Amino acid sequence: MTDTTPRIAAPEDHNAIMEVATAVQMFEPDELTAISGMLAQHFDDPGRPTHWMVAGRDGAVAAALCAPDLWAGDVYNLLFIGVHPAHHGAGLGQALLRMAEAYAKDQGARLMVIETASADAFIRARIFYQRAGYLQDGAIRGFYGAGVDKILYRRDLI
Repeated sequence: MTDTTPRIAAPEDHNAIMEVATAVQMFEPDELTAISGMLAQHFDDPGRPTHWMVAGRDGAVAAALCAPDLWAGDVYNLLFIGVHPAHHGAGLGQALLRMAEAYAKDQGARLMVIETASADAFIRARIFYQRAGYLQDGAIRGFYGAGVDKILYRRDLI
């Protein structure tokens, strides 16, 4: 059985993280290319303020990314979280989210912010964030196109 304890991602996790990003079927090809590029940048420069985490020793089955906000140093953003569909409901997303929050808090963050979409395909994500204690704190109407809003969530870390 695969050890699914959350841990810091290592360069050898790149392909497995990309498999997770592809398997969740939430990203267009150009977005997957951007995720791959963010991973490469992260692993090429370990001093970057981004923080990739994974769950799974024999190949990541879940992954998350958090980073400080560009404009508010004590605010972190959860930029990516995904669990391979074969592992949904096992608590891996919650474990990674809590790891991201702990990391952000250790870096002096007071707030975690998450952005997602109002499209039906993102309903599981919105329910996940709400169950994790995040409050919907705003929406930008039509941000992703006609009828698809950007939904903003927040959670105090202190």
